[in-house]
Amino acid sequence: MDLSTLNQTQIASFILLTISTPLLIANIRYWALADQSIGWPTVKGLVVEGFDFSISGALTFSYHYSVNGRMYSGKRPFFANSYKKLGREKTNELISKYSEGQEIEVYYNPSKPEMSVLEPGRKDGLLTGIVLLAIFFLVGIITFYNWMLVGNLL
Repeated sequence: MDLSTLNQTQIASFILLTISTPLLIANIRYWALADQSIGWPTVKGLVVEGFDFSISGALTFSYHYSVNGRMYSGKRPFFANSYKKLGREKTNELISKYSEGQEIEVYYNPSKPEMSVLEPGRKDGLLTGIVLLAIFFLVGIITFYNWMLVGNLL
């Protein structure tokens, strides 16, 4: 296949596939990790920086914990598609739940202790992300290969 022979529809579907595929894989991976996190061991930790959403929408939050004498940092309370998309009620809940200096229970991945969450199994926004990205992926595949098939028939 010569890339110079691709039409605009094929190029657009290729771009759609290029963007949606890694995002879809990441969301599926987060879903699986959220399920696994339910069985992860726990240690005590400390919130170093409480939840704060800047004007830009960036989340600042961090906590420290120690596994086998080694110190780790975490930045996410759970696996989520985006913390920016949390509603005001959920955001306020997180702000009040995890204040600076608070002792917390940290669930860490035993095979990769630097990976941790505070709320195992929670998957805010992941299902919506997976469904939307799967639709984009399928549209990209169908459009790309449909045009490839039509091009080869002509």
